Amino acid sequence: MAKRRTTFLPGTESGVNVFSDAEAVEPQIADISSVIHPADDDIEQTGEEVGIAGSSYPPDGRTTATISVTVTDQHENPMPGQRVRFNLSYVRPGGNWRSASGLKLLYNQNNGNGAKAERLVNQGVIRVLGTLNDSSATTGSDGVATVIYRTSHIASDFSQNSRAREKIVAILSNGKQRTLNLNIGWPRLQQISNVPGGLRVIGARGTRVHPKLREFLKNLGDDVKGANWPHPVTVTAASLRWGGQYPPHFSHKHGWTLDLRPMSKDGESTWAKQDGSSASNYDRSRTKRLIRALKESGSTVYFNGKGAGGKFKNGHDNHIHVTWLTSNVSLAARLGNVIA
Repeated sequence: MAKRRTTFLPGTESGVNVFSDAEAVEPQIADISSVIHPADDDIEQTGEEVGIAGSSYPPDGRTTATISVTVTDQHENPMPGQRVRFNLSYVRPGGNWRSASGLKLLYNQNNGNGAKAERLVNQGVIRVLGTLNDSSATTGSDGVATVIYRTSHIASDFSQNSRAREKIVAILSNGKQRTLNLNIGWPRLQQISNVPGGLRVIGARGTRVHPKLREFLKNLGDDVKGANWPHPVTVTAASLRWGGQYPPHFSHKHGWTLDLRPMSKDGESTWAKQDGSSASNYDRSRTKRLIRALKESGSTVYFNGKGAGGKFKNGHDNHIHVTWLTSNVSLAARLGNVIA
């Protein structure tokens, strides 16, 4: 019987069996992870208070994340030159929330501008699904392949039972794959507090705001109550539980935007126009004082009532649109001297 021949490689002290077959290399995905890169104004306006880091991706359509896939062999050695394909899809919600025509229907069903919503989706202004900058990437010397993910504007459906979720599947040429789930939404937006006799929420699906705005609204309600106004300030829309797109609204995504009723003499809905006409129950004096308090807090206010202090914008005769998206809300001073 022939003897097994062993040869020694130069500089080594061990033998290699020249008859042994080379071990097949089996690429595998050892890890898939992400690092979020929030937009600068998201850090300033929202930050850690509403969960910009961790496993939550802001529903702003602008925040990006680096998705990294590490490929190794069966001995955990990095494998360069491996092509990785990426597939992005939604998990929840589905249906009308994920297409231009579907969002058009949701807006029309909720007395909104469906044609505008459809146009903005088609233009990429409203993003119904996140995007990747490439469908594939090749691992470098460290065995890592990367792509850039950009968030969508969808954070939940109207049930608000759970945050939106998208998933990225990384796939190797041998069919091995791993999945990364992406939860979309602001997890720490807070419920507006009702202040009996001072502030209430009526008819709103979206009742969540940034924690700083919640504090401001409570102060506002306390001051209205303390000034013995006959009727409270009425909020008719804020943001959905996790923010994001909120038909029929286009800007109530971040917890920094509200719709309010103009003040009325009977506590019911009312209206006023730029030409000076108004409903018989319109309370111009208190509406003007309310808008002054809102503006002193740093907000931009849209309302068409003549002389009330708001900026003109089509469709804003019967509600006051207030946003702090361009400035942080100021809570330094109480508002009693303005409301009284």
